[in-house]
Amino acid sequence: AKRYSAKILIRPPLTRLRAEAVIRRATSDLRKERYNLEAFKKHFGDRDADVISLYVAGDLHDVDDSNWYCRSIWVSKELMSNARPASLGGVDLGDGLEVVWNSDYATSSQFYHGLRMDKGAFLTAVGELTANADKIIHEAFANGQINCTAEALCQHTAAMRELLIKSSKVGLPPYECTDVSDRFGDILSIADNAFIYAKNILAERENGSWPYLLEGTLKDYFKNLGRLQYETEKVR
Repeated sequence: AKRYSAKILIRPPLTRLRAEAVIRRATSDLRKERYNLEAFKKHFGDRDADVISLYVAGDLHDVDDSNWYCRSIWVSKELMSNARPASLGGVDLGDGLEVVWNSDYATSSQFYHGLRMDKGAFLTAVGELTANADKIIHEAFANGQINCTAEALCQHTAAMRELLIKSSKVGLPPYECTDVSDRFGDILSIADNAFIYAKNILAERENGSWPYLLEGTLKDYFKNLGRLQYETEKVR
């Protein structure tokens, strides 16, 4: 089946009547879409789409949170039964078009809004946790190698794990800080992995790849740290 999907952002006021009209138009437009990868072009040629999936939101934050106002799917009546996707279990709008309304949309939006931080507070939290993580990394590893005793490494490992847990409790980022949040999450996870590999090295586990994994992980850490700094400067 030739399939397309799209995320649709509808300006206020967002009502079911407006959403349904937008869904019908977007589905009709996408059925004639010819955007294809080269392999698609060879396989489908100039054929119309068989399946259109839409995800409708009323706010950019809804897109980040996957808090859809509704979802829809259109399936061509000509599509063979063994290639037809399962029904969404929603409202049949006719002509193969089906929509599922999110009855909890308003409640979910309010919930996510309560978790979302303003930009200043979010960047401050990210900056403090990143600085603490970087300090631990430099104290434990010098020139890409373990630079402390086994006892100190255990302390650093516990401290890094605590930072990782704290990072998961930072509130939701504002929309413009989405990339900062992604890089921040990468950094803390990568740093935590580095200490797992280091502990295995000191424990002399029978795996010759631990030093190699540690070296590669530390390189990834510093590479992602640079990316975080770049994304942070973009939104300051």
